[in-house]
Amino acid sequence: MSSIVRPYGDTTGDGMVQTSFTLPVPPGPRAEGAALQLATKMGISPAMVVHSHGIGTGYTFFVVYGSVTHLVDLDAVEVEERDYPLMSPAEVNGAIKSRLHRKLVVMGACIGTDAHTVGIDAILNLKGFAGRRAWSTTGRWTSPTSVPRSPCPSWSARPAPPAPTPCWSARS
Repeated sequence: MSSIVRPYGDTTGDGMVQTSFTLPVPPGPRAEGAALQLATKMGISPAMVVHSHGIGTGYTFFVVYGSVTHLVDLDAVEVEERDYPLMSPAEVNGAIKSRLHRKLVVMGACIGTDAHTVGIDAILNLKGFAGRRAWSTTGRWTSPTSVPRSPCPSWSARPAPPAPTPCWSARS
């Protein structure tokens, strides 16, 4: 077996790949042109926009399909192995119960105005993924978080905090 491989989509070794991304551009011909330009810079040629959809004011989601000439040398692939076993949801909940003897409280935060807000909310509030229920709905851990429903105050409008006193000056 060759250690050099190439992606394939339709036939073995044809180099076909599919990728998706969002650009901060309203839907339309200019947005599709921008997606094609990006795909070409990524090495996909010829690139085809096979799907595009507006996702809010000024944003378009794309699926691009095309061929790449890049090859992968499997002998040169370096992978860092995990030093611990991957635990199933039941094993995680069992470990929490046997070692902590109480619920685990998980805290997380973000400023509430970017895409990370949705991800953190979904993870910490145990909403699950792709139609599957969240794995820890068995109740061994809780997350007292919620997504802000109002815009964050402007951080730039706040005065800068005073500079901290270096610890060496307090001793001299």
